[in-house]
Amino acid sequence: MTLRRLLVLPLLMIAALLVGCGSDDSEPDSSNDSSERDSTDDTSDEQEDENRDDAVGTDDFSFIPPDGWGDISDEVSGAEIAYRDDEPVNGFAANINVIRTPGQKMSVEDLEEAGIAELERAGFQDVAADDPYEVDGEESPVVTSLASRDGATYQTRQYYAQYDGAYYIITFSFSPDVDDDEVVDVSESIIDSWRWES
Repeated sequence: MTLRRLLVLPLLMIAALLVGCGSDDSEPDSSNDSSERDSTDDTSDEQEDENRDDAVGTDDFSFIPPDGWGDISDEVSGAEIAYRDDEPVNGFAANINVIRTPGQKMSVEDLEEAGIAELERAGFQDVAADDPYEVDGEESPVVTSLASRDGATYQTRQYYAQYDGAYYIITFSFSPDVDDDEVVDVSESIIDSWRWES
């Protein structure tokens, strides 16, 4: 499988989600601070597992969307699952979509490089790597970018997770008017709730 084949489908999903897309005005609690988590790891993991009534997902994974985000999976062909904020910011609603594709495990560095290269080839702007982030224990590259379509501009944040013989490209899209801190907070609150099911 070529790297291009790996990443072309998620790019199509990003474009598909531009329709009616905004940001969640709430500020979800997102903590990936290891010093804070180390002291409460066992207790917090047990509590989280007990409080997953709001989790959504597939046979492979689950996560907890923020309040006010609705299921739009039927609107996004090819996505395993997609959710969108019900309150747009300047006409664009924050959203997440997840694409799964089989593939052999790659290094975090190679996967990051592939993501950046494909986004740049597709015309995305300001493509940059952020610090890798764990998706339920799996270190994953994070790539950010700006995209334009039909005169509208939006920002994306992609997590490239690998698990059990497959790639999971988790794409968040936001209005360009949403500040960086909120983009990270909303995205990481969802990623921190992620659980592999298989």
